Amino acid sequence: PLNEQIRIANKLDSLLGKLQATQKRLDKIPTLLKRYRQSVLAAAVSGELTKEWREEKGLSFSSWSDSTLDEITLSVSDGDHQAPPRADIGIPFLVISNVSSGEIKLNEVSRWVTEEYFNSLKDIRTPKKGDILYTVTGSFGIPVMVVGDERFCFQRHIAIIKPDKEKIETGFLFRYLQSSNAFEQAKSVATGTAQKTVPLGGLRKFKIRYPKTEEQKQIVKRVEALFKPADQAEQHYQAAKQCTDKLTQSILAKAFRGELVPQDPNDEPASELLARIQAEKDK
Repeated sequence: PLNEQIRIANKLDSLLGKLQATQKRLDKIPTLLKRYRQSVLAAAVSGELTKEWREEKGLSFSSWSDSTLDEITLSVSDGDHQAPPRADIGIPFLVISNVSSGEIKLNEVSRWVTEEYFNSLKDIRTPKKGDILYTVTGSFGIPVMVVGDERFCFQRHIAIIKPDKEKIETGFLFRYLQSSNAFEQAKSVATGTAQKTVPLGGLRKFKIRYPKTEEQKQIVKRVEALFKPADQAEQHYQAAKQCTDKLTQSILAKAFRGELVPQDPNDEPASELLARIQAEKDK
């Protein structure tokens, strides 16, 4: 009935308007979370996060050391520059899309190499637990920690950093590379126009200021504690976004099943409306 059509349209305007406003608010969350994490990392790498801890220990910020990335690592290399032989099964071969989220997504790999090829790689190009991958081409500046023992290799657009654990904690170096301080250095050395690339020479010269091992561990512990609520908020955001993305179609489906607004028996039935319209056309 026409009256019910009007009620449905008005209800849709109200509900979809509210849904759109909700989506706009949700869209702000990733930016807020990114800003929060970067503020935590800025405090971490500047020494502000452990200022009180140092005072309790009778230490000062002058105890921090200045080095280049090359000086505190065993090696900084990248993937093999020769195109590897393809295989239907074998060792996973990672490209940037498999690490661009900040995690290694072996379940999303679509390319493999032979066992023979993998075994031929130099040690500096073979990932081990505790190493750090770092994207250097296109979506550059994304560090990814190797946390498992699974075997894999990767394209030359990804660098591999092997920390010298006598000088620096992997967790601290990883958080440092996540900071805007490191990213600004990456931007300053990136070359190219259409597709920016951070050369290995530039990456090795990244300037890093770091404390003694005990304070490094304290920083990593505090960053993880502060990141935890942000990670939980991000999970809630993803769930809410999926819900709102599905809600529009759900509301429309309900509307066209006649379940969105109450029906009024006093409304003129649609069949009578159509008959009247047809009669007017015939006349």
